[in-house]
Amino acid sequence: MLQPELGLANLGSWNGSFCLEGDVVRDSYRMITYTVPLIGENGQVYGVLGTELSETYLSRLLPFKEVAAGRQGAYALLEEQADGAYRIVYATGPVAVRALGQAEKASFTAAGPGGLVLCEGVTDAGQPLYAALKELNLYNSNTPFSGRGWYLAGLENHEALFGISEQLLRVFILATILALCVGVVGVYFAVAHITRPIRRLSQCIGGSEKERLGSFERSRIIEVDDLYDTIHRLTEQQKQAEYALRQEKERYRLALQSSTDILLTLDLAADQVEFMNLNGKGESRRIEGFLANIRQRDSVHPDDQRVLVAQLQEAQDEVSVTFRTRLFSQDGQYQWYQLNGRLLQDAGGDARIIGSLRNVQEEKARELEAYESLHRDPVTGLYQRAPGCSIVQAGVEKGASGCLLVLDIKGFLQFNERFNMAMGDAVLE
Repeated sequence: MLQPELGLANLGSWNGSFCLEGDVVRDSYRMITYTVPLIGENGQVYGVLGTELSETYLSRLLPFKEVAAGRQGAYALLEEQADGAYRIVYATGPVAVRALGQAEKASFTAAGPGGLVLCEGVTDAGQPLYAALKELNLYNSNTPFSGRGWYLAGLENHEALFGISEQLLRVFILATILALCVGVVGVYFAVAHITRPIRRLSQCIGGSEKERLGSFERSRIIEVDDLYDTIHRLTEQQKQAEYALRQEKERYRLALQSSTDILLTLDLAADQVEFMNLNGKGESRRIEGFLANIRQRDSVHPDDQRVLVAQLQEAQDEVSVTFRTRLFSQDGQYQWYQLNGRLLQDAGGDARIIGSLRNVQEEKARELEAYESLHRDPVTGLYQRAPGCSIVQAGVEKGASGCLLVLDIKGFLQFNERFNMAMGDAVLE
């Protein structure tokens, strides 16, 4: 009779291997059982109903001869313990007899491909013992016994598992060494055969004159002739590239004459800068200690000095910074310039910044005018509340001194409501 009030704890469970009499010597019939308590309506246990599987029957269910062709494998039925070890419920096969013996527990660590585990502290004829574990789901996942893990383990020693692969590896290594020896001998004779035409080719290449390179007589070695064709083609390509470069330089010179941008080259290691195309006339100027003395010379606006120096000294690839300077001003006034450049490093690791300077004074003036119109009140010309508070806060953080004037016009709201806002704006103006 089903009695739900008794709870899940009274469901049946599997028990480990045991003898009915509790004495292996007198009673050799060992078994594992599945038992269910019989509980009356009053909640009292009045009996046990169960079924058993003998170890003899288990041995027929687990034929160890199928583990390996050499019939040296073994099967073991294990129960997981709280300490992480596995209690050996039943084991069959030569490996189990030799390696596990009378052991009651076994421990494993992950140690091989395909989920193989290594038996700790257990060897078979001096060889490590490996196992493949497969969990047996003997309980429904809703029962209180689902945490008790039962596993079926297939056991084999190192030689049975990896012996063939290790033999193949040794054969492969020997074959590789032999092939290398044959290859070295073949290369030696091949090099001896092609050395003479290659020497003649190198002598022709050694002279930069066209007739020296054209005097090479083709050999009957395809590779050498191909090498000559490649060198001859690259030589012609180099001449064409040099001619194209001269054309590009001339176009660059003409473009530079028609441009007002200033070109610069900054040597970060020597702290030396060179400006070219000053005033759009191709003039140049060189300044030593540009970054080190930028504050003393006052050539860059004090508010922009720190940002400019940081951008140039910490550049990683491209550089883009806007700053005020009077290096190129005729009247000594600061003007806005946009610097765009790229960091380049030579073979010795010295870094240089190559770029251009463009006068953006008019653009900045338009930006400032747009900023003022956006952040100032159109009637009074005073800063609006949010930008005004930001300016005051910045001044306080810098330690600037000053005073804050608060003007309260009494009745101004009523005036606006009575005569409209246009009249109110006229009063403020």
